[in-house]
Amino acid sequence: MAGEKCRPLVALMGAPNSGKSTLFNRITGRSERVTNWPGTTVAVTVAETRLDSTRVCIADLPGTYSISGSGFEEKFARDFILQENPDLIIVLADLTTLPRSLYLPLEVLEIYPRVMIVLTKSDVLRGKNVRLDIEALERKIGIPIVAISALRGEGLDDLWKKIQRSLKTKISPRIKIEYGVLEPYIAQITELLEKH
Repeated sequence: MAGEKCRPLVALMGAPNSGKSTLFNRITGRSERVTNWPGTTVAVTVAETRLDSTRVCIADLPGTYSISGSGFEEKFARDFILQENPDLIIVLADLTTLPRSLYLPLEVLEIYPRVMIVLTKSDVLRGKNVRLDIEALERKIGIPIVAISALRGEGLDDLWKKIQRSLKTKISPRIKIEYGVLEPYIAQITELLEKH
């Protein structure tokens, strides 16, 4: 994997076809293969780029809908996070399927404190005359969020600024998501798992 050789390390995560590899190519100047087929990225690709005068390494992880499953992509993404300890994880969420797309970033937030959400395909949403209050969403979730169109290059300046700010900011505590009536059951399962 990327290891300590390349720091600061920023990992790009997202569902298949969320625009992750397009963003990777846009910010690194690379031309990795981008297709409309899920599973196009089957290994991690790391490229070095400059953020003003700072060298930053960007890792493009395989597309995944979750990090809790037992499939190759889920396990690979989870292992990368836990073993490589990236300085920042950028999780892409497709604005055209927003409620479903927020599952992965919220799941990553449960195990890792340095997360940013990048809402992709903002040009499609704007074309439908839909507006989203990004600042309200940032306040609600408590992490940096930026809307972009990687295809058109829109929002990338804001993304760079938020990446720089996030890399300079102290690590925030992990967010504990409450599950209401499920909490006692989760506690029981956790206790059983710890015993075995």
